[in-house]
Amino acid sequence: MLRQSRTARGSHGRQTRSYRALRSYNTPVVCAILAAQIAGVSCVPAVGDRIEENSMVGPQHWHRVRQAPRLQWALCLLSVLASWSLIPPVLAQPDFTSESIRGTWAFSVTGTVPTPSAPAPTAPFALVGLLTFERNDQCSMTFTINAGGQSWNSLSDTCTFSVQADGTGVLNATLVPGLFPFPPLVLFFVIVHHDEMFAIRTDPVVASGVLHRQRP
Repeated sequence: MLRQSRTARGSHGRQTRSYRALRSYNTPVVCAILAAQIAGVSCVPAVGDRIEENSMVGPQHWHRVRQAPRLQWALCLLSVLASWSLIPPVLAQPDFTSESIRGTWAFSVTGTVPTPSAPAPTAPFALVGLLTFERNDQCSMTFTINAGGQSWNSLSDTCTFSVQADGTGVLNATLVPGLFPFPPLVLFFVIVHHDEMFAIRTDPVVASGVLHRQRP
């Protein structure tokens, strides 16, 4: 009987040391052990294998040793859930409207324009200017252009635009005649972010450009 009691006390001591070692683990280690427990892998040394030698004491000791790790698992799970609650939610991108681009934008465009006469059917051109998006889907622009080596200033005669919720849009404008008769402007644009847009012409003039919001 005395031998059995000593064996039980020895087993209890080994279990208590294992529990104390477990308590010294930091949270990542405890979480790793929790994952292993969920996967069915034992994370606690089998220090209770010989407890059944004493049917009166063994089961009680085994129960006490096994309860402590369960508390560790519960605390670990609560800490993980608490850390998730601290992660800021991902905000949905709001829909774009005409108000998203209201203001003045600087732009540059390059492309080719049909010529009214020989020797070439088209001429390269480049222009820079300012485009202002106003209320009620109205707009206006002024620019300086160089086409085929000839340069002049111009502006829009009429100008309207529309913006879709996905950030795409269309601009339609007629231009005051210059040295070259530019056809009515039909522009397709994409809002990249608050300060930048990409655009191409979808009329007989082949051209593309970039717009940046103008700031002082």
